[in-house]
Amino acid sequence: MAAVYEVVEPETGRRIALKLLERRFRGHHRFGREFRALTRLDHPNIVRVYRFGVAEDGTPFLTMELLDGVPAQVYAKRCGRPGTPERIREAVRIIGEVARALVYLHNRGVVHRDLKSSNVLVLRDGRVKVLDFGTARLAEAEERITRKGEFVGTYAYAAPEQYTGGEVDARTDLYSLGVLFYRLLTGHRPFDSDDPQELRRMHTTETPVEPCARVPGIPQPVGEIVMHLLQKEPVHRPQSAKGVMHALLRHAGERPRQLGVQEPELDGRAAVLELARQWMSPVRDVAGRSLFLTGPLGVGASALQKQLAAEAEQMGWAVLSASLLDQPGIWAFAGLVRAIARWGGVRSDP
Repeated sequence: MAAVYEVVEPETGRRIALKLLERRFRGHHRFGREFRALTRLDHPNIVRVYRFGVAEDGTPFLTMELLDGVPAQVYAKRCGRPGTPERIREAVRIIGEVARALVYLHNRGVVHRDLKSSNVLVLRDGRVKVLDFGTARLAEAEERITRKGEFVGTYAYAAPEQYTGGEVDARTDLYSLGVLFYRLLTGHRPFDSDDPQELRRMHTTETPVEPCARVPGIPQPVGEIVMHLLQKEPVHRPQSAKGVMHALLRHAGERPRQLGVQEPELDGRAAVLELARQWMSPVRDVAGRSLFLTGPLGVGASALQKQLAAEAEQMGWAVLSASLLDQPGIWAFAGLVRAIARWGGVRSDP
């Protein structure tokens, strides 16, 4: 378990939080790069990480902004009984601010993987902060903090794919956001048990009682947002945290640009697939065309690329796959050169 202390920074005299990381992070130099990337995150709804370092005894640590607040569920209880207008209003606001933080994280390739009430603090002034990236996965990193198939997270908030060892991406965080939303609104988690295996069964096979049926007074549109987040298959959930923000803002009768977010013309991988299909089909017999798919890592782009590649091959396209190398100049494209050479049947010495 990680330990957190309140300390005084010698250079500045400011009070900060010092977090000693878990034993499993000891002795692995690759984690330094992972955690240093967290120090570059700067968002009003995310705890500020100042520094990553290693103590003399080999214990890795983080220094962070010191926060004075309470977990989201504790704050929700103070807002009244489930179903009361103030409690619903504050639950919607909190989830909206967490979604705003997730938009920022996911656009930078970070999947939190352990979103829960204790990792969402409401400060004295009402601000919401997402914290504890001890299990965060930097999807853009060459090496992963966890091995594929290893469970990381909290059982009561975990998405089905975390239990089954499936691909974890931004939509995994959205499932956990749904569990948190459900709890803030109703006072209960959608599934509850002391047995991890029973929780696994419920999260992967059962449909939770709808919030509106569990607590009278919760608006139907809010309940629908929660149930959308709690879909078993990632493809059936909202495809982005930005989409969740838009849904919450529409419920509140506000315009997306009030939070600095513009409504996209098209949202979700279904729209991307449809546009790609329309583009590929009419020009499949025309030489000299290329199709580029770009986007932040960690939001399911790899799965989308595989699907597009399979459909493109069926339509007669030549599909080449290569990775850019961390090398200066043209050497960064050596992998692409080799892929083109293999396709053309020639030698690939760059």
